[in-house]
Formats: sequence, C-alpha cells, structure tokens
Amino acid sequence: MQKVRWLAARLSPQRLLYAQLAIMLLCCGLFFGGHATAVVRFEPRSLYINSSVPGAATTYKVTMAYTTQTAVGSLDMLFCMDPIPYDPCVAPPGLDVSGAQYSESGSAPDTGYTLQTESPNHILLTRNPAVVVDGSQVTYTFDNVVNPTDTSHSFAIRLSDYASPSGSANMQPDGSIGVNDLDTIDLGSVLAQVGEGIEIETQVPPYLTFCINHTVEPDCSSTEGEAYTDLGTLDPSKPLTTTSQMAVATNAINGYSVSINGITMAAGTNVINALTVPTVSAPGNNQFGINLRANTSPNMGADPDGAGSAAVISPSYDVPNEFAYNDGDTLVSADSVAIGKRFTISYIVNSSPNIKPGVYTTTLTYFAIGNF
Repeated sequence: MQKVRWLAARLSPQRLLYAQLAIMLLCCGLFFGGHATAVVRFEPRSLYINSSVPGAATTYKVTMAYTTQTAVGSLDMLFCMDPIPYDPCVAPPGLDVSGAQYSESGSAPDTGYTLQTESPNHILLTRNPAVVVDGSQVTYTFDNVVNPTDTSHSFAIRLSDYASPSGSANMQPDGSIGVNDLDTIDLGSVLAQVGEGIEIETQVPPYLTFCINHTVEPDCSSTEGEAYTDLGTLDPSKPLTTTSQMAVATNAINGYSVSINGITMAAGTNVINALTVPTVSAPGNNQFGINLRANTSPNMGADPDGAGSAAVISPSYDVPNEFAYNDGDTLVSADSVAIGKRFTISYIVNSSPNIKPGVYTTTLTYFAIGNF
C-alpha cells in the first residue's frame, strides 16, 4: 500500500506539468492559429519597375491575385525597407509616391479602385466593397513614382486589403500591422532594388561607298574596265556613244549626292556644244550630253538597279532618249540612308558636217558626298 502511494505521489507532479503544457500549447494554437486562418497571402504577386535608375521618376506595375473570396473595399500599399508586415516601417530613402498617377487593368469585380491617400511611402486605393474573384490577377499601374536612392539595400511594398473602404482601423503609428489586426483579409509583399545598371554602347561607323568604271556591281564588290574610252571617228550621220556605270551607298542619315564636273568635248579652241537642257539626239548637229536611263534612240543605257530605293536621278538626266550636260550638275541624290544602287550613264556625241578637224576630248570627274 505504501509503494502504491509513493508511485502516485511521484507521478502526480508530472501529470500536472503535462496538463499545464497542454493547456499552454492549446492557448498558443488558438492565439496564432486564429490569425493564421484569418489572413492568407496574395498569390501570385509581382512588381515590375520600368526603370531601375536611383531617383528616377518611372512606372511601377504591381500584379497580384486575391486569394480570399470576400468583399474588399480597400487595398493598402506601404513602401518599407523590409517586407515583414508586423515590423515597423522605415521608408526607403529617396522614394516618393506622393505624386503617383494611378491606373489599373483587370476585370470586375477586382477593379474599380480610386487613389484616396498618397504620401511619400504610402498608397491607399479605395472603392465600394465588392466580392473579389478568387485567383484572378489584376495589375495596378502607378506612373511618376520616384525611385529610392539607396542602391545597397532592397525595399518592399507591403500589400494588404480590407473590407472597409478606409483601410485598417488598427494600423500602427509606424505603419506596421498588429499581430492581432483582424481587419486584414490578405497579406503579401514584393521586393525590388534599384541600381545604376550596366550601360552598353556601340557605334556604327559612318560610311560612303562609291565606285565608277565601265561596269560595276551594285555594291561595288567588283568593277571592270578602264577610265579611258576612245569613241572613234566623228560621223555627222550618227552619234558616237558609250556608257559607264557607277554605284553608291551610305548610312548617312541625310543621304548623299553625286555631281559631275568637266568641260564639254573640245579640240583646242574648237568645242562641241553641250546640251544645257534635255534634248533628243540629232545627228548632223554639234551635241554633247548624258542621261541615266535606258534609251531607244540611240539604243543604249539602262535604268537604275539595285536594292536602294532612296536615291533619285536629277530631272535633267532622268528622261529616256533626252540628253543634257552642265558642269557641276548633281546627277543623283538621296535624302536618307541608302543602300547600294547602280546607275548606267549614257554619253552621246553628235557632230555637224563642217566641224573643225581635231582630236576632241573631255575629262569628267564624279564627286560623291555623304550628307552626315
């Protein structure tokens, strides 16, 4: 009998201790468990910042999905150095949302907010309470948000929603949410950090590609011929003819121009008159001229070809079967970037029956200039 009492005496304090622990754990479970079941997280949630430059005014886009399908009247966004909703809120240095301009995208009934309160680190959106759609995502866009200036530490937006249009009645003076704040429906935070970024710079060097010869490729990859052409003997009954080609391209933003310089055909003081205005070939008359088109009288030349579309022929040299020449004229020009294009230049020399004898020659020089 004494042994039984001794055993009971030894067990009773332990049973009492176990009972006390059980009661304490039950109380803790009721205290924390009740709040945990009342508040859930916004899932998913994200933050997009258009520019991460410190101190820059930029656009913030907060995307989130409501988890609790209940009536919501306000959405609170508090900008703090850390994301924990129960910690005191320290505003990120330099951040300013007081001038933010608000818009949203989504579908009712998760939209319809207006911007009610904005301070340097606090935004409150409000509306007439409406039941949210469980799991539907909404994007809240804020323009003219001034980034923080601290590049050494991340910052957070603490998100919370409430049934009341005026937000939480139990918000702490430091901006934190009390552990026992039963006004809160959903919670969540998004993190971001500003930085100077990496500047990547490259340069496309300016170029002007130009070639001229008897024949050329549109990209000047090859040319053939010589810079000298013997037209033969003057004959009053028919024109002397020849052709050459040139190609030009540039990345100059204002394009290019190609001009021609030189005197008309001459033998000492005797000259074959140049055609100052576009004129048809008339054998038996002293004529010297060129054009840049395909001709049938005489049968010679070709129209421009190649990928470039910006280049145009000057009007005096753009009429088939009509020829002209003026020292210093612009033959071809482009007013923007122009890739390779090939032009065929046709030359005619007509002579009268009484032309003075001699060796008639001319030297023509072409100038290509990029308008950088």
